[in-house]
Amino acid sequence: FMQWRDQRMRDAKPSTVVRELSLMQTAIDRQLGDETNASENPVRHVKRPRIDDRRERRLTDHEWQQLLDAAGACLNPLMRPLLVLARETAMRRGELLSMEWRNVDLDACTLLLPKTKNGYARLVPLSPRAVAVLAELPRTDDRVLPMTTNAVRLAWQRLRARAGVDDIRLHDLRAQAATDKLLDG
Repeated sequence: FMQWRDQRMRDAKPSTVVRELSLMQTAIDRQLGDETNASENPVRHVKRPRIDDRRERRLTDHEWQQLLDAAGACLNPLMRPLLVLARETAMRRGELLSMEWRNVDLDACTLLLPKTKNGYARLVPLSPRAVAVLAELPRTDDRVLPMTTNAVRLAWQRLRARAGVDDIRLHDLRAQAATDKLLDG
């Protein structure tokens, strides 16, 4: 398995190799049965390659304006509010899409996320800009942004191309939000 790992590293990224080793380990664990046999799994003893997936990409003010302009021209009128809320709140895409109006308190400038990626509830402070965006949205659904993950993914691809900012990810807006807070603070 170590030889396989070394060979595979010539053709694939470390994250792919780690994922494939994990799949092999799981398959062998299931074949071995109970956990008392788990130490017999040879894949468990193979050192995983180090994954360096850090991103230092931040938007310039011009790029942000290009994205906003492209979102304004988007067929989906919820893309622009989604972008602004992503940058203002540092929320993940899944958190943005699962927001419900019953958890939004515009008077207290907070939003409750009852379930997050780590399994715990989180209270998100809302900036004045986030409050303004939320106040303008129609309340036609229980969810604040009633869109599917796939609709957002496709719209984001088109929007980035239209804005000419191909190398930015939606998730990068989370880091941008943190950077903005540091610069403002």
